[in-house]
Amino acid sequence: MKELRMRDVSYVYRQGKHEMPVFSGVNLTLEAGRLYVVTGSAGSGRTTLLQLLAGLIAPETGWLELDGRRVRRWQISRYRRDVATMLFEKNNLMMQADVAENIAMPLRIQGKSRARAVQEALGFLDSVALPRGIASMTPAMLSGGDQQRVAIARALAADSQILLAAEPARNLDVENAAGILRLIDAFAHREGRCAVIATADETLAAQADARIVIEGGNVREE
Repeated sequence: MKELRMRDVSYVYRQGKHEMPVFSGVNLTLEAGRLYVVTGSAGSGRTTLLQLLAGLIAPETGWLELDGRRVRRWQISRYRRDVATMLFEKNNLMMQADVAENIAMPLRIQGKSRARAVQEALGFLDSVALPRGIASMTPAMLSGGDQQRVAIARALAADSQILLAAEPARNLDVENAAGILRLIDAFAHREGRCAVIATADETLAAQADARIVIEGGNVREE
């Protein structure tokens, strides 16, 4: 991936008969090798924007364009599998599976045997500075910071080109938060991929290559 674009994207939140426009006519370009931070007031749509970029929700109008080619509706499942990974605040790990199985999941989807996928998962633990000894533990046995590291390891195993993180350091202590942010920074700059963080933390926003500001339903890059 070289770039991902949003083309004239609009989104409306619906609850029963009630409709609330969130975005209208958003045009945005994200490039590989860069770290972006999405800022805006509470309720402005920071996480919604990430979900649109991840293909987890469909826009009312407009589309995603990957390296000049429109991502069609029937291609969204493959896009979510091969291109974009969403890292939620609660990390979305499979709590009933052990750490190695969580990281190995995208490798199994790629067709690798369970034994090979689990073995490769150990290498991704190394990548996020976690000891291999936790491979047989369940996520519930880990701290919040280590759970986030496992989620990032899973994104690396999936060979994701875009990592979209919603408040990944919230509720973590200072040391763990700094470690998670270093990993996301490395994902963008060392791995040459694209990382997008939605946050209300102005200190974090200052560290990004570019800021995406949401205000009154409008989205602009600074």
